[in-house]
Amino acid sequence: MKSIFSKRAIFSDVEKQKIAAAILKAEKITSGRIVTVIAEQSGDYMAPSLALSIAVSFAVPLVLWLFSPVKSFIELWLCQAAVFMLLESLLHFSGLELLLVPSSVKKKAASRHAYEQFYKLGLHTMKNRAAVLLFVSLKEHYAEIIADIGIGKNAEPETWRRIIDKFILDIKTATPAQGFVNAIEECAAVLAPHFPYDSEQAEYSADVIED
Repeated sequence: MKSIFSKRAIFSDVEKQKIAAAILKAEKITSGRIVTVIAEQSGDYMAPSLALSIAVSFAVPLVLWLFSPVKSFIELWLCQAAVFMLLESLLHFSGLELLLVPSSVKKKAASRHAYEQFYKLGLHTMKNRAAVLLFVSLKEHYAEIIADIGIGKNAEPETWRRIIDKFILDIKTATPAQGFVNAIEECAAVLAPHFPYDSEQAEYSADVIED
């Protein structure tokens, strides 16, 4: 499940510690694994800004030729190159290039990145298939929860839907950190009856993963 959420800078160390503490608490009642990933940006969106910069820079020589005293090929070429570099730099370094990207493209890139993280972290290899990934991509304003197949077989769809919807709502209306904490606590409560704590289970890092 995914959604756009309120714009937010980065997570402070205190917020990260709060999320990590919630994961450690969850690990005391369930053998399911809960992982949090925060990505600054999920995709590379240079194409739209590059296309705009090229289009504008190609138009500049024509405008100058028609409406200014500049007629030299070298001068026109230098103006074209300068406009291209300035516009592309402005769009890229200011973050305005994201405004040129359709929301559907950003959502698709963020969702793909979430699943890449799920498999990169080996969450699909857990023996009980009870791993949960809570993922947020900041620049795309996007949140998603991915649960492995073991959870889907044991948790009611309505229950899981409620957790996902509340996670997205908390991300949008409260602080993202508190949204993570709330979702971790609710995930643990759902996992515990089906995947109870195992004293012999492997210990995993509870740190927030920044990508």
